[in-house]
Amino acid sequence: MAEFIGESNLICGRVTGGGRITMTGNRSIAVPAGAWDEGSELTLMVRPEKIRLAGAHDTVADGVNDLSGEVASVSFVGGMTRVTVKVENSLTITAKMMSERAESRVQPGAPVRLCWSPTDMVVLKE
Repeated sequence: MAEFIGESNLICGRVTGGGRITMTGNRSIAVPAGAWDEGSELTLMVRPEKIRLAGAHDTVADGVNDLSGEVASVSFVGGMTRVTVKVENSLTITAKMMSERAESRVQPGAPVRLCWSPTDMVVLKE
């Protein structure tokens, strides 16, 4: 399955109602619309290119998922930058974006927020 999906972020959690799941560490995020039974376990996928990096203190729009973390690594692949972030609940999430000018690139150790829309997630199993 991993080869078919390609590079993806898998997030697991328990449905808590109100269109949300709670992950390890009691962090809650919104999930795509669906008839999920409260208490059931979901595995969700979000592609790295759907994730936006924001500063640790930046304002995030209502309805957008966000997780705080610290940049673990930054690598450059052609015109793309791959950023791996260790989030507060010990999950590692990868984001990909167009490479930026050197003076504005995020550095390892920097605090960041990972942001994405619940509609950018796909439920893989329940």
